[in-house]
Amino acid sequence: GDSDWMSGLMERWLSILSLERDQLPNSVEVTWFDDARDARWLSDDESLFRTPTQDIHVICVALGGPRLFRAGLRCGTRFSTPVRGTVSEVTLSHGDTCAIEGRFQKHFVHQSVGRQVENDGSSSNEGYLHVTFRWIVKHSRNCPLHEHGASEAEE
Repeated sequence: GDSDWMSGLMERWLSILSLERDQLPNSVEVTWFDDARDARWLSDDESLFRTPTQDIHVICVALGGPRLFRAGLRCGTRFSTPVRGTVSEVTLSHGDTCAIEGRFQKHFVHQSVGRQVENDGSSSNEGYLHVTFRWIVKHSRNCPLHEHGASEAEE
């Protein structure tokens, strides 16, 4: 089908997680960040993932130039900046996989920053892709994966 190429990439990229074929994520978001734009602080707490009411898994594959993945304690809405002094960061390079699990989205916000400061003080501004895999658990009524008999409160 039309998505066979993405299914093949997903199986290849996520093979390190030892998931069975029926355990693979059911959604993907591909986002391009150019050298002039960084992702805003956010949490993946949309209702279709049923956060913050249950543990969720988000898996990101980094492609392109290096970037910093930052996370900090959430202090307000899903797009708020983190509590001062709580930010930690890790460098993601081309091909790296980053997993965010559990109730992380309830308690933390995160962002990707493409500008890297090198050891000599220069800065690297390459563009990069994030390929983000998630499991949608709350499907709309017209979706083939919708569970019939789900309560109206969950709609």
